[in-house]
Amino acid sequence: MARTLRAYGVRQLEGAPRSRAVQAAARAIPDVILVLADQLLKEPAVLVTELRAHAATRDTPILVRLSADGRASADTLLMAGADRVLPDGPETAALAGALFKLSDVSVQQRAIRDVRRRLAPVAHPTLVHLAAAMQDVKTIMIAAESTGRCVAANDGFVTATAFSRDDILGHALWNFVHANGGRDLRANWDTLLVVGSFQGPCALRRKYAGPAPADVYVAAHVLRDIHLAAISSAPSRPSEDRR
Repeated sequence: MARTLRAYGVRQLEGAPRSRAVQAAARAIPDVILVLADQLLKEPAVLVTELRAHAATRDTPILVRLSADGRASADTLLMAGADRVLPDGPETAALAGALFKLSDVSVQQRAIRDVRRRLAPVAHPTLVHLAAAMQDVKTIMIAAESTGRCVAANDGFVTATAFSRDDILGHALWNFVHANGGRDLRANWDTLLVVGSFQGPCALRRKYAGPAPADVYVAAHVLRDIHLAAISSAPSRPSEDRR
């Protein structure tokens, strides 16, 4: 299977047995996780639940391929947090297609995944490490504590809003990221901390102009008590995307 998936264009593959699956996935920060639910994997739904509970993989797409000798049902796996369940023995092309489709997530989710990968080699990452990793990503980013207080912003955020870091740091995230036809970030903040992510349209506050339509994806617990928001220009504003 690994050889065939590489032939379909999968660049990097890493396998792990059930006993090390969560740790291996958390270390690799993969674009997508494939779980093979055969007779060797006694409780695939438990594994999916554990992957969803881990901060590093809680928002990673999970595809489960069922086996004829497995005992898990598709409904059980979907309730546990799987994004898609394929029946026993799909053609390799269908399996590869499902992997590619699931891994094709938003620009913001990819940016947060890139930050996680930059932090992965650090034994005990701190806010300083996070701020440095954010700077290496082109996407607009801002980090906040569980109270919502901003603690780091990359150059992209400073440039997009024209606020200085002194204007930003120490103030609430929702002072700069407003609802814009979507859910209000402040009203849903407690849910975000439990669920682990938040995504939707927003408006990015700017110092010398009106709010700019945008899309936000927030991942909870990128570091202990630190939550990261990635923002991109709304699709309806192609001229801003070009800039």
